[in-house]
Amino acid sequence: MMRRFLLLSLLLVVIATLAAKEILRLWEEPLRIPQNGYRFTVAAGDTLRGVSRRLAADGVLSHPRLLTLYGRATGLDQQIKQGEYAPVSYT
Repeated sequence: MMRRFLLLSLLLVVIATLAAKEILRLWEEPLRIPQNGYRFTVAAGDTLRGVSRRLAADGVLSHPRLLTLYGRATGLDQQIKQGEYAPVSYT
């Protein structure tokens, strides 16, 4: 019985580690900003979920749910600011 518990625990740790690595890989994936630039407007009342979905629909953000979950987990989804945004190029 104890051996079965240890094997199950080890399996859960391995699965959790692999899942964490995959989430980190997805999180670090760069945005796909078009070469001719990209402007994005956040209107008053927009939610992070709506913004992330629009970014995904525009092909800029690959994983909108991950951004939404992060926003909820950190409370940053309540701090979204309206305005027009354009990415800055560091090259």
